[in-house]
Amino acid sequence: MTIETVYSHSLLVAATIFEHYTRQICLLWPLRVISRTRILFFGQLLFPGPEVWLADDVTGLKGVNMCVLHVSSKTTSFAAFLENSQFPAYKKHEKGEVNKIRYKPVTYQDYGFSSVVSKGEWDDLAGQISDAHTFLQKYGQELRSVISTHEDIDIQLDFPYSCRLNEHILMHSDYLPPEFLKLAGELGIGITLSHYYPSVD
Repeated sequence: MTIETVYSHSLLVAATIFEHYTRQICLLWPLRVISRTRILFFGQLLFPGPEVWLADDVTGLKGVNMCVLHVSSKTTSFAAFLENSQFPAYKKHEKGEVNKIRYKPVTYQDYGFSSVVSKGEWDDLAGQISDAHTFLQKYGQELRSVISTHEDIDIQLDFPYSCRLNEHILMHSDYLPPEFLKLAGELGIGITLSHYYPSVD
């Protein structure tokens, strides 16, 4: 067994162990604490930190992005649309590209891009929804344009927010205004409500 083989194997074991314990800790510990993690193993940067790892895996991570619009298509690229419009996209990918940001590279099976819609706090879902309504009003025409040129398209608004349940609160409910739902429905946009365990300061 060569030193290169031992090194590669050790690197894989270290990555696997860290993945397991990170997932366990994330259930109990503030996500933003985990997000600061930078791991070096024999000088090899395994996990660069929130801006490239958890930011990609955990939409809504505190300090990264809040409400995000995700647009994807199995058949048609969005490159021309993004190049010729002012639509704000903070990341994009082409089908077949390899996502090397994650410690386990993944090949994209679709075309897509994402846009920050709101930076409202996790405990302010109403504020995020208000921002999203304004976003759709502002960029509705661009969205209709891209929808008209992409037969197979999926658009989702992802709202991350904190759970409010505790020993004193046994249930909670959240309201989505009909005017917002109507506009999102007219554009064919789905709504994802991502419920997170509350972080601890």
